[in-house]
Amino acid sequence: MIEIEFSVIEEPSSALKELLEKFQKLHHVKVNIRPMSWKDAWSELLTCALYGKGPDVSHIGSTWSSSLLAMNALRPFSITEINKFGGSNAFHKACWQSCLDDGQTAFALPWEAYTHIILYRRELLQNAHVDEATAFKSAESMERTLIDLQASGVETPLILSIQGDLTGTLHRVSSWVWGAGGDYISPDGRRPLFGQPAALKGMSAFFNLYRFLGPSVRSLSWPEMVNYFFTNDVAVAILGIKESYEWFMRKQTSTELLPEFGAAPMPGVPWVGGDNLVVWKHSLSYDHEQVAVALASFLVDKAAQKEQTEYKNGGFIPTRQDALAALPYPESRLTQAVHRTMELGRPYLGIGLWSKVENQLIMALDQVSQDVIAGEEPVEAVQDNIVPLAQRLERTLS
Repeated sequence: MIEIEFSVIEEPSSALKELLEKFQKLHHVKVNIRPMSWKDAWSELLTCALYGKGPDVSHIGSTWSSSLLAMNALRPFSITEINKFGGSNAFHKACWQSCLDDGQTAFALPWEAYTHIILYRRELLQNAHVDEATAFKSAESMERTLIDLQASGVETPLILSIQGDLTGTLHRVSSWVWGAGGDYISPDGRRPLFGQPAALKGMSAFFNLYRFLGPSVRSLSWPEMVNYFFTNDVAVAILGIKESYEWFMRKQTSTELLPEFGAAPMPGVPWVGGDNLVVWKHSLSYDHEQVAVALASFLVDKAAQKEQTEYKNGGFIPTRQDALAALPYPESRLTQAVHRTMELGRPYLGIGLWSKVENQLIMALDQVSQDVIAGEEPVEAVQDNIVPLAQRLERTLS
């Protein structure tokens, strides 16, 4: 019997275990699970790529694909293989784009989506005479909304995660950067663009929103922030879609509570990421390779994505367009905002050096956050931290 290894970040859910049981019976093979943690997964996967040994199939962060591809470690998927599970058009465009190289060859398959949305208390917006339909259409309209909420007496107009969520800051800032017409790096990967006026303007506008954060919410961790929003009179929150569904599904009164909340896509151009599946070039034999491809294809098929979505009640966000209907609350503002976000959103540019650029940007943006919280003007904090990084990377990348 052929045995392959599948590395999964975090412990696999019961739904995933059941799917793997089905796959093993269908193909008469054995799949050995290798759990990883988000803390250590990247370094472990880099070791696999460097030494050419390890799992046959791996669950990875969607932004990691391009860096592993640059190390010549990933096996491409053929058009024939892709067509077997519905073709590229079966997936949301942003999710599929994260799997492609410059030549539009797929070296990964989109497994689970992730993004941020805006949730808000409808009554507080109504009290401030804010029109829900236009409140978050753009960065400018969102700022006006928060000003009106503050003027109406709302003590904490906005809540978002700052402490211990470094990567999340980059993902949220991206909506403002892209919405302002900026970007992070040139298509050839040789020029940083985040030091240019459009990108700096978008970042400054995002960090300018920190003035609407009440002092009591600035030091909250991500889980504390989510709970604080739902249990206090906070008007607006920027939340992850998984966490939003999970909170409503945990509450017995969620059906009654849901109409109290509105939802909207992020202003500008939302970032859409998530998790991908890759097959490694170092699979031991042709048979191992074929089973590995079959497993990755099986897990992104409509039936498998639908099953995981239904089992996790919104804790799993499918990358397939035909599986998104399995999300809970299909007629709610929350789910409508998710659909719209998936249509509007985009991933980061898939270049080999993106992980290096991303890591340095994350640290620089965290310093901007700390400086703004300490009282520095957002424009100055962005200028002081982002421009020097862009200048350093200009020399390195060129």
